[in-house]
Amino acid sequence: MQTQKEFIREQILRVAKAEFYKKGFRKTSVRDIATQMNATTGTIYTYFKSKDDLFLEIIAPAVLFAKERFKKVKNIEVFEHDLKLDYNFIREKNYYLITPMIEHFRDELYLLFFKSSGSVAENMIEQIIHDKSIQYYENTLLLKEKGLAINIPIDMKFMRLPVLLLLDIVKEMIKSEMSVEELHNYEARAYTLFCCAWRSIF
Repeated sequence: MQTQKEFIREQILRVAKAEFYKKGFRKTSVRDIATQMNATTGTIYTYFKSKDDLFLEIIAPAVLFAKERFKKVKNIEVFEHDLKLDYNFIREKNYYLITPMIEHFRDELYLLFFKSSGSVAENMIEQIIHDKSIQYYENTLLLKEKGLAINIPIDMKFMRLPVLLLLDIVKEMIKSEMSVEELHNYEARAYTLFCCAWRSIF
């Protein structure tokens, strides 16, 4: 049975999520959230240390889910396999990486990518770009060691490009009103283009 404290905490999260979604992190105040709840700011601070803490709590499940989904890129065998993906394979094998994230956490991901300006979460996006660039760079060097010729000079700065392309695909899917089937089709086409760009390096 849900306790009173759990109920209030969930209510804060629900109201805050709606306020952040509507106005963004920067323009939303703790007072705004408290007013929408007919509560005091003290009530909010009883459960959350700061507005940043509250925002991070809201997007945390999406961030965790996304990290788990993209963790496999660290595996060189999976990375090498994914370079060969095309539209038909993705559709036939139901091989989707992005759509499940959108299905489960569209609102939370929207907050992270489009409403986090001014929050500590804003720095998470740059950290994602940095971490993925390192992974891509290391994986590319491993493929070179396995005998694949690299056709163009690469460095860490260059490796930001495929990460930015991938994030643009994700952001386009997040802000769309596409159905799951439309998301599947969009991802299959976009990922095919993404892999073609990758294959041009080798």
